[in-house]
Amino acid sequence: GPAFGMVTRVVAIDSKSAVSGADVMPFIVQVQQAEDAGNPSAPTKVSYKEVTVTFEKQTEGGYLLDGLSWKDIEL
Repeated sequence: GPAFGMVTRVVAIDSKSAVSGADVMPFIVQVQQAEDAGNPSAPTKVSYKEVTVTFEKQTEGGYLLDGLSWKDIEL
């Protein structure tokens, strides 16, 4: 098929709900996604999304990614 590309850029991060040492740490990330038909400098579609990125504390103290939740947003 034809060439296709997608670039996702982080626009903003909200870490207010992420408390150091908590069992679960969520981050709200706003991103811009640009789709193209083979030429990244000429996007065919640009959209904005909000992603909730959740990390879960492990027994040894580190954090691992627990989930991603995507939703479309309007600017």
